[in-house]
Amino acid sequence: IALPEKPGWTGKGAGGMDFGRIHYSAVTALSEAHDGRLWVRECWTGHNDKDQIKAKVREHERRYGVRRGVTAPIQDWAAQDLGWQIAKSGAGSRKGRIQRVLSLLENDVLRFDKYGEGVQDLWDEMHMYRYEIRETDTMIEDVVVRKDDDRVAALEYGVEAMEMQGDPLPRTYRG
Repeated sequence: IALPEKPGWTGKGAGGMDFGRIHYSAVTALSEAHDGRLWVRECWTGHNDKDQIKAKVREHERRYGVRRGVTAPIQDWAAQDLGWQIAKSGAGSRKGRIQRVLSLLENDVLRFDKYGEGVQDLWDEMHMYRYEIRETDTMIEDVVVRKDDDRVAALEYGVEAMEMQGDPLPRTYRG
């Protein structure tokens, strides 16, 4: 949806970054409004140039108050160069991040600025995500099916970074 004219920001902002070894890299910026909602303000995608990524993160710091961030588990350079945390990894961590984003959406806590740079592309990419059942002779499990998921991964990391600011997410919206 379109960002309200005067949303009133709390000053809490967070970012997420997914480094695309094959696909483009993505950097998201999220801001918290006074009503408790998280807004995806921007989703930049670009080539896998570390200097471009660092420049975009600095811009998000200035424009959206991004003070912390989370990056993909295998991107030690970003954690070191940006001062960000490395995402949780291990069994179920990806599904956990997906469930967190779904919960925020279901509770009307997460919103996407329709006119934010790259946000529509992120929204469109989210619609390609789904679970499918994979069955073998020894097990049946739900697996995440995704394609060109750099933007969505960056969003998941940004949500994880917002959680690290102290307030548990999601908060049920009582607007």
